[in-house]
Amino acid sequence: MILRSQKIELNPNNKQATAMSKHCGFARVAYNFALSSFNAGREVGEWRSCYDLKKAFNAVKYDKFSWCKELSQNAGKNAIHNFDDAVDKWQKGQNRYPVHKKRSDKISYQADNGPDTIDIDGKRIYLSKIGWIRMREALQWQGQIRRVVVSKRNGKWFASILVNVDIGVESEHSSLFHITPKQPIGVDVGIKTLATCSDGVVV
Repeated sequence: MILRSQKIELNPNNKQATAMSKHCGFARVAYNFALSSFNAGREVGEWRSCYDLKKAFNAVKYDKFSWCKELSQNAGKNAIHNFDDAVDKWQKGQNRYPVHKKRSDKISYQADNGPDTIDIDGKRIYLSKIGWIRMREALQWQGQIRRVVVSKRNGKWFASILVNVDIGVESEHSSLFHITPKQPIGVDVGIKTLATCSDGVVV
């Protein structure tokens, strides 16, 4: 098995786009809550785990953020998991300490509830509390869908889909592009030809 990712542009209607924006806002609120709670714990010598942060957020979210009742709770839960991952990477020296997320044009949320919890049928994807959304293209990989992140960039919506692909299936797709899996090639970019590959392919 091997992981493969594909980012596909979505074509939502106005109602669906509004719902996705709300889910992104919910994810931002949950992430910032987790960061504030974690910082408060550090100030008194407590190291609050992901479980502690989710428990604290779940205890107050419907009172503080009543609008989230109509949304998929996956957005908030995954945001806290992502914060916990950021703290873990910070501990390992792989990135800086997490900071609060601000409102911006670049927004996103993780829509799945674990592996195999998102349905894709041809050129459409089903998102909890939103419904079937049209995609500009079909998912090219076959296998277990591990993660789906919905994002908005420059006014356009996208779904980044991570798939656990069987190696045999991956080989079939690779042959379409004249590439043998795990076998690198050299590419010479020129003027007369766009690219000349070490395997003899000329573009």
